[in-house]
Amino acid sequence: MGYVICVIINAIYLSEIVLSDIVLSDIAYYRKECIEKSGRMVFASCIYCKGGRNLCGLGRCALIEEIQAKIPTVPINTKEVFGTSPPSVFVGRFGYPKVSIGPLVPSVLIDEAQQAQQLDNPEFWIDKKCGIEEIIRMRTSLYRSKTEYLVNDARVPNGVLATTQELALSKKPIDTEVKLSRVPRITKVASLDFVSCPMGPGIEVVKAKLTENPIVPQKVDALVSDTDVKASVAIQELYKAGIPYTHVQRLLSIGLLGRAKNRKLVPTRWAITATDDQMGKMLMEKVRLYQEIGEYRVYSANFLGNYFHILLIPMIWAYEMLETWLKGALWTFEPKTVSDWEPFEGRSSYADNISGAYYSARLSVLEYLEKISRQATAIVVREITDEYWAPLGVWVIRETVKKAMSTKPELFNSLNEAIEYISANSRVKSWARNSKLIREIRAQKRLLDFF
Repeated sequence: MGYVICVIINAIYLSEIVLSDIVLSDIAYYRKECIEKSGRMVFASCIYCKGGRNLCGLGRCALIEEIQAKIPTVPINTKEVFGTSPPSVFVGRFGYPKVSIGPLVPSVLIDEAQQAQQLDNPEFWIDKKCGIEEIIRMRTSLYRSKTEYLVNDARVPNGVLATTQELALSKKPIDTEVKLSRVPRITKVASLDFVSCPMGPGIEVVKAKLTENPIVPQKVDALVSDTDVKASVAIQELYKAGIPYTHVQRLLSIGLLGRAKNRKLVPTRWAITATDDQMGKMLMEKVRLYQEIGEYRVYSANFLGNYFHILLIPMIWAYEMLETWLKGALWTFEPKTVSDWEPFEGRSSYADNISGAYYSARLSVLEYLEKISRQATAIVVREITDEYWAPLGVWVIRETVKKAMSTKPELFNSLNEAIEYISANSRVKSWARNSKLIREIRAQKRLLDFF
């Protein structure tokens, strides 16, 4: 645990939210107009910060606030909220080591468990090709319960924390009731983040209870009960057992994994990246032992204005991700490319330039290589257009790369042919010039090159 301290939904039951496609679609147009015509400040650091690191020093993100202001608010006129949680929980990061935690509870009663599950199911969202408006509509229907706890309270939970931990164990949606300290005054509906999924308004909760028993997978029960196993090992064991990614991540976040003395609440944003990283490291150990692929391969996919090309090179494992935000995209006025990479041995420092997306894309590539029992040097090329007008979280990267790796690849006999193919199908023709791995491959000779 020491390592970690560094949505189509049924229109009937969401009609109360009063979010129209017309209103939400206007946001995309508004974003474009702002970027091209307004005098609003966009800092050079925005592409690295993405609204999460306060690199501009303003203490808020004006770019995200513009989107939030265009999303209609959700009225809350009661001190008791009852609904079917997907299940889902959230742990904030502001004020660390004292953080806000609680279950995510829908603003309207959902009759079917399947519909509730869709509120926190990235695989469903990409399979059904949900639009940004649909995803925001679904996610902002989830109230974000907030009660403050110290991170070490995960070891001796009580009250709302104990109930939230119990909810996090469940693999199925579960009816949840929360009582508020007062009828809240909602000033904004959406919590938007480049790592976490969007969420609805925060509500101060004084009491929470489950009105039915959670259904807990046997493997989850065993590893949560085992207070002698490290959190990293528990994550890997849960992954091997086929426990869904979202389930593993919320167990880590709410402090249910790891050795007894080390268990802590982990802010959701950190838990997402930590889960991607730990799962990736486990797969990397296997992939490094496999035979190299026999040809150059290019896989492609796109979703919500994010366009991906994944190049696999017949060499030992190494990984690089290049991310280009095009003109009109969320965080920049002009096209800007950033990148991070790692050699065969992996990296010891955080991928500061691309941050959480780096680990999400790496996990999906490694899952594919492990599946085919081969290793390769992998380069992920991501282009973000102005179609992607609101940050939805790194699940977009993870699921789109996974989608790409499930398609039939284009095969090539040389690196130059593969590069030319990507360039011909890319908006950034000179992307390869920004790749450290390509420069090294072209400059470094191998023994096979002399035969």
